[in-house]
Amino acid sequence: MLQACDIEFSYGKAPILEGVSIAVAPGERVALSAPSGRGKTTLCKILSGYDEPQKGTVTVGGAPLPRKGASPVQMIWQHPERMLDPLMTMEKSLAECPCDGATLAALREEIGVRDEWLTRRPRELSGGELQRFCIVRALACSPRYLICDEISTMLDALTQADLWKRLLRWADETGAGLVAVTHSPMLRDRIATRVVEL
Repeated sequence: MLQACDIEFSYGKAPILEGVSIAVAPGERVALSAPSGRGKTTLCKILSGYDEPQKGTVTVGGAPLPRKGASPVQMIWQHPERMLDPLMTMEKSLAECPCDGATLAALREEIGVRDEWLTRRPRELSGGELQRFCIVRALACSPRYLICDEISTMLDALTQADLWKRLLRWADETGAGLVAVTHSPMLRDRIATRVVEL
């Protein structure tokens, strides 16, 4: 189980999270709901180990998140272009993934990454294409939990539907837990088995 207990976090003197606790079981799909500015993204970053809570703990299976190597909790961000080196081709970015070539090829096919995109750089791809690469990079780490922070907000409706269909199929097949942030009630109702209000 992914557990965050009594999380507190402030920016300067402005508290963002105060005494927040959440637990996500394997295979569960949890949507985080709160008005803008109430700490959803901050909590996502803490759950995935990008930020340290000022108070409280985050554990997976009772153990702290590892400081080295691939984390069992991976995060996909709203703006994929910020997560990729603009000077590297997409093929080189994927080569950094901690899995073998056959597994990576299978993930690319599952998420819809085309071979002809591999020689391009981030600026030569659309937002939807970049997000598919970021999803593959996250799944290549074989996460037990996936954190999705508004990952389809900037995409057209068809691309949104396709990406979520593929992600939910992956989650069902692997038994991984999923935490999602979305401002769309329709999408939240479709993907979540439980909603947590912050």
